[in-house]
Amino acid sequence: VPKSIKNQYILNYLFEKGLIIKNTDTTIRCSQFGKLIIRLYLYPTSGVLIRYKLENVKISSFRDLLKEAYEMLKAEFRVRDYKMLEPILEWTDEEAIDQILDKFKIMTGDLFSVRDNLERIITFIGIIARNLSTSGIDLQDKLTKVAEMSETLGIRIHYGIREELFDLVLRLQNVARVRARILYKAGYHTASQVNKEDAYTLNRKTGLGINLCKRILKSSK
Repeated sequence: VPKSIKNQYILNYLFEKGLIIKNTDTTIRCSQFGKLIIRLYLYPTSGVLIRYKLENVKISSFRDLLKEAYEMLKAEFRVRDYKMLEPILEWTDEEAIDQILDKFKIMTGDLFSVRDNLERIITFIGIIARNLSTSGIDLQDKLTKVAEMSETLGIRIHYGIREELFDLVLRLQNVARVRARILYKAGYHTASQVNKEDAYTLNRKTGLGINLCKRILKSSK
């Protein structure tokens, strides 16, 4: 195919999808949406697909959002099938990593590779949703909700935790999903509650090692 035809096809696509627009003097410039896609280092086709999903697909739960993000990975040929979707869902629900790997017969690297890519896509979905919510289209409430869900789900996917552990994991060093759940079950629901304790009381109530308790408290001061 001649290069000139390819270039014309690309231009037509960019015009059709509203990524570029023509000025009155026939020069071409990026639309606001086009500029956003460039800033995000997204393929135009990926940006257009995200916009389509936001405007036309029902996304009312974390599962809906995760499924649509996974579909984006398929469209980008980063996954071939739906094999990794359920493992990721279980990861966000705090299933033990060893149990996930054994149950689904997958490798740690595969799980975390998909996790990282999904976190990236969900971040993009949130940014685009927030951008579109201010552009005057009749989906402001939905898009605002999706943007908020994206921020929450991004944290859940990154750390493999539910929302009630956010404060502990994000504010305490040396505390990830397992230790945060131990603290939570022992009655410590926030980092502030942990910081009010001494190491020996924390050790007695949680069963965490005394030296670990000291490190947690020292790093949070």
